Amino acid sequence: MPLLLLGLAVVLLLGAEVWRRAAARARAHADKVDDLEARIEKLRDENWELAEREARYRDLVRTQGDVIIRKDLEGRVSYVNDVFCETFDLTRAETIGRPFMPELPEGESPRMLGALAGLGATGQRVRYDQKVMTAHGPRWFVWEETTIRDEAGSLSEVQLVGRDIEDRKEVEQRLAEALDEAKDASRAKSLFLATMSHEIRTPMNGVIGMTDLLLSTKLDPAQRSYADAVRSSGEALLAIINDILDYSKIEAGKVTLHPAPFDASAALESVAELLAPRAYEKGLEIVTEISPAVSRTLEGDEPRIRQILLNLAGNAIKFTEEGGVALRLHRADHEDGIVLEIEDTGIGMSPLALDRIFEEFAQGEEGHARRFEGTGLGLAITRRLVTAMGGRIEVESEEGRGSIFRVRLP
Repeated sequence: MPLLLLGLAVVLLLGAEVWRRAAARARAHADKVDDLEARIEKLRDENWELAEREARYRDLVRTQGDVIIRKDLEGRVSYVNDVFCETFDLTRAETIGRPFMPELPEGESPRMLGALAGLGATGQRVRYDQKVMTAHGPRWFVWEETTIRDEAGSLSEVQLVGRDIEDRKEVEQRLAEALDEAKDASRAKSLFLATMSHEIRTPMNGVIGMTDLLLSTKLDPAQRSYADAVRSSGEALLAIINDILDYSKIEAGKVTLHPAPFDASAALESVAELLAPRAYEKGLEIVTEISPAVSRTLEGDEPRIRQILLNLAGNAIKFTEEGGVALRLHRADHEDGIVLEIEDTGIGMSPLALDRIFEEFAQGEEGHARRFEGTGLGLAITRRLVTAMGGRIEVESEEGRGSIFRVRLP
């Protein structure tokens, strides 16, 4: 009996162990099933998201207004979008797997559309304009080519995106035509001004010359006053005509410089001597200051430099009621060149006037156009001459305290 009980106990123990192991295996299997179901659910979610992104991408490509083409390494088309088919009146069956080059209008330079050689020479992106034949006639496209690489980084395809820019090209052409017309009109205007100014200047010189002869005869006071008025008006009109003639020549690009050695000191002093009578009539002093550091002989276009000095010094006398005008010549600091300075004790200018003083037909202040005679071209002409010589002009001024014009020339 004890042996039987012992055997029964052993059987029960063995059965419990077997049941425990079976239960453990069942639990492990259930965990695996749960894990597998979770992974399947995750894959379903990812697959759904991927399908949604793909659908969104296809909708985007389908509704894209640009032509999209992809070519493989052999130059065969691997993909085209609907816009391509519509633009070139081709089906995908007619295009996929075959080379594609658009027909070009007569005279248009051919390009290797989607050529790997061009991409290799310029990097991984090229952009250019090209006119091609489409189902709707010749149209301008801007093409952008990019390389497509696989996961290993190897070149696999070339993508071409073409955008229709026919409207932009038409606008550019109209602008170019308008610019050409404006240039032609400007040249015609400048030629007319130069011709008329020259033709008017000849008889005006005759009027002034005959008036001088008349003044050298015996005249009563009233007659002399009238003749003086004629001469003054004639000289003022001649100065205006000379300004217009100079400006029209410069604007038409017909002023050429003739550099040659000249005596800078003599040029400065001769301008002062020429303007001395005008300064004396207004009770003004006119002085010259020449730095000993300046070489006696310089290289430049002396007549044009004299013209610059006459314009600036003449203006200084015109706008100065008392005091004087100084003409200075010295070497430029830290530069290989000279500086011409014209300083006056005149009416000066406001900051607003300084901003537009070098504009054509501009006076320093609005009220000066009537008070002081002139065309407003003198400073515009001076600036253009200085620029043509490779220099620059600067001005410092304060209302009621005079002005300083500096011309820096190489």
